[in-house]
Amino acid sequence: MIEPTTWEQLLQFVNRGGFAWQNLLGQDKFYPWTPTDASGAGLTFTSVSAHYYVTGKLVWAAATFIYPTTADGTNTSIGGFPFATLNLQSTRTGNLTFHNGATATKFFLDVNARTGAFYTNAGVNVTNAQMSGAACYINAVYLKA
Repeated sequence: MIEPTTWEQLLQFVNRGGFAWQNLLGQDKFYPWTPTDASGAGLTFTSVSAHYYVTGKLVWAAATFIYPTTADGTNTSIGGFPFATLNLQSTRTGNLTFHNGATATKFFLDVNARTGAFYTNAGVNVTNAQMSGAACYINAVYLKA
């Protein structure tokens, strides 16, 4: 197979159906990771499925899990991300793609850390109790430290 070397060739390659992310990113393996409770409440997530992909300093990580039933009022903190983010505010990317609760609307990674947290639209950290029993789908694209 001929590898595209210009944007025009890349678009032709994609349009002919020869595109795969592996060809673009140069790696064809997703690696598992385990999201953990980093809030200190000792919570255990269930129905966990989490994978990441890394190329150079760029990391894509995604996870689905269910929060346990809890009355713990500590702010959320999800740990276990495969790499720490750079020590820059602009690395606080993250996305909450699904949540069956009413409180959390955003997920951000912490700066220079392997953790992230859930927030409201107003930017207020969500507590573990507010996430009690919630099914969560999160993903993040970030530069590793």
